[in-house]
Amino acid sequence: MTGAMIPEGTDAVVMQEDVTVNEDGSVTFDTLPKINQNIRRVGEDVKQGDVVVKCGQFLNQFSLPLLASLGIPQVQVFPTFESRCLIYRGRAGSSRTTIKAKGKSTTLIALR
Repeated sequence: MTGAMIPEGTDAVVMQEDVTVNEDGSVTFDTLPKINQNIRRVGEDVKQGDVVVKCGQFLNQFSLPLLASLGIPQVQVFPTFESRCLIYRGRAGSSRTTIKAKGKSTTLIALR
């Protein structure tokens, strides 16, 4: 499986599409794999000192696997905050009401 951990001492990986599963559960393959074939070591894809995720950057489907590949199991995160305020001049009545639009809260303030 792509990205899976490999047992210590493993020196090559043969992709499952290149093997035949026998009736007894054993597998065979036609060519002998080369040393380190299909193996990426932790941190191999970046150099020491490279910035891989900047402070304030949104974590997504690209940055999370990258952090995991570097052996970083946890990062400190902060929730994002978004505020919207619409101001209108209208008739007397309630001076403040909250409406929901696309899952985000918007405060509507009436000026008298």
